[in-house]
Amino acid sequence: MKRADTNGQTYPYRLTVALTLEQAGRLEEAARLAGLKPGVYARHLLTSQPMPEPPRAMIDMEAARALQGSANNLNQLAKLGWRGGWDPPTLGAARQAVLDCAALLRRLLGLAPLSSGELERLHPSPVIVERIEAKPAPASPAAASGKQPSKPSLGY
Repeated sequence: MKRADTNGQTYPYRLTVALTLEQAGRLEEAARLAGLKPGVYARHLLTSQPMPEPPRAMIDMEAARALQGSANNLNQLAKLGWRGGWDPPTLGAARQAVLDCAALLRRLLGLAPLSSGELERLHPSPVIVERIEAKPAPASPAAASGKQPSKPSLGY
């Protein structure tokens, strides 16, 4: 019986190979990581064919939802900062939201977390912080009318 792969290539010749349990385990693990069946993986090795591209990993839905929440928080903090001034608590919360978004993006992209040295470089310069803290808060239309401005929610 002829076997065909997904490209229509047929393979009339079959080969049986004896492997130890350890060798079979390594073959199965390598094939799994490549997204192939062990026989297809072995055929590519034996014939020196390049391995096909592995299938794309499923998205980490937990990280994707957390990124959506962190991005929403960052957006709310930005609105709050531009509407009421970048006071130190708002600036600190916005910085943390940016770091949270960056960490979640790195997780979704399969990258290693930032090292402590890389995180240190992300601190804003003292000149920028001084300018932001010295900037007076703009008068909001709600303050002029005597109404209490609504604060955006910071929850996930």
